[in-house]
Amino acid sequence: MKVLNFSAVVFLLLFLPMASLSGCGSGGGGGGDDSSSGSGSVEAHSVPEWMIGSWQVIRLRLGVDVSSKNMILTISKTGFEYHYPGCDVHGTLSMDSQTPYYASNEYTLLMTFVDCSLQWDIPSFEGATDEGHVWADTGMEKFFRISDLYGQFTWVYIRQ
Repeated sequence: MKVLNFSAVVFLLLFLPMASLSGCGSGGGGGGDDSSSGSGSVEAHSVPEWMIGSWQVIRLRLGVDVSSKNMILTISKTGFEYHYPGCDVHGTLSMDSQTPYYASNEYTLLMTFVDCSLQWDIPSFEGATDEGHVWADTGMEKFFRISDLYGQFTWVYIRQ
C-alpha cells in the first residue's frame, strides 16, 4: 500500500502543474461526434504529430536511469514499437491527436506483437494494454508518460 501512496503523490506532483493546461485540448465544443457510422475524419488510432518519430527511454520506474540501455520507442501515426534489450513490442496507440504537447493527453496502448525474453517494465504479452497520460516539455524534445494501470511507472523519453 505504501508503494501506491508514494506513486499517487509522485503522479500528483507531476500532473498537477499540467492540470491547468489540460483544458486546451481539441476544442470543437459540444462533445458531439462529427463522424456518422464510424466514417468520419477522426481516426481510431491516432497520435499528435509532435510524437511521431523515435525516442530514447532515459528514465523509468519513478526515475531509474536507463539512458545507457539503448531503449528505443518509435511512434507512427497509428502505432508504436519499442525495442529494449531482450524485448521487442509492436502495437497500436490511441490518443487525441488534437491535444497540444503541453497538455495531459490520455493514451491507450495495445500490444499486438511481443517477443520478450526479459521484462523491463509493464507486463508485455500479446493483447496486453496500458493506459495513462503523456505530455511534453516546451521544446517537444522530451516527453513524460505516466501509467494509470501501473502506478509505479513513470517514463521520460528524449527525441532521437
